[in-house]
Amino acid sequence: MAINLDQSIEWFKSKVGKVTYSMTGKRDGSDGTGDCSGMVVTALVNGGAKKPSWLVNTEYMHDWLISNGFELIAFNKSWNMKKGDVIILGLKGQSNGAAGHTFMAVDGTNAIDCAWYGSTTVNAVRIRNENVQPYSMGFYVYRLKSDNVAKPTPPAQSNVTWHSEKGTYKLGRDTDLKTDPKVSAKNIMKLTKGSTIKYDKVAHIDGFVWLRQPRSNGYAYIQSGKSINNGTANDKWGEFY
Repeated sequence: MAINLDQSIEWFKSKVGKVTYSMTGKRDGSDGTGDCSGMVVTALVNGGAKKPSWLVNTEYMHDWLISNGFELIAFNKSWNMKKGDVIILGLKGQSNGAAGHTFMAVDGTNAIDCAWYGSTTVNAVRIRNENVQPYSMGFYVYRLKSDNVAKPTPPAQSNVTWHSEKGTYKLGRDTDLKTDPKVSAKNIMKLTKGSTIKYDKVAHIDGFVWLRQPRSNGYAYIQSGKSINNGTANDKWGEFY
């Protein structure tokens, strides 16, 4: 099983400012609330990890991570943080509820989590600088084995002409960001109305105008409107800059 860590992190980042902290709600962000373990697990599922039979907490995340191709690389010692690392705070058997915490590395310096920070203005998903190692409580660091990291997505091959056009597109409606420029392609994430993306190419495919978004692991594609008169005009769904 391969997991796309970039896709997981992008999903998690899309919840900044939209999900507040709660251990009594859905825990996965679907109702506007989440907790630390629920959001990390759901982010990884959005990247291709196996969905657990129940939304595991910090106590049960260890086995679930291993079953998805992660391995323990550090226990109670400093390590060189890498994108996609999952850190669990709290010794096994002692990390239930508020006694434990978990978060995911965005890169070698920053992390993302959903947590209670003691203020209603920041009790939510946020990205923060992570520079406190080791932690005062027991902690574990899991990293996805290289064989389980999803390979970069190559540019889609199609019998169509892609036109170079760099710009910014502001969505005028909720639209799915996809792995390929076709309606049946796998969804990477749903972008909401008002979101913006950078694009570098445009093509008319199967009745729609598609934009290509460069990403760290390849490309993603999004519909920006309907293609009319065989690509000579289009019905725009948003704004271009």
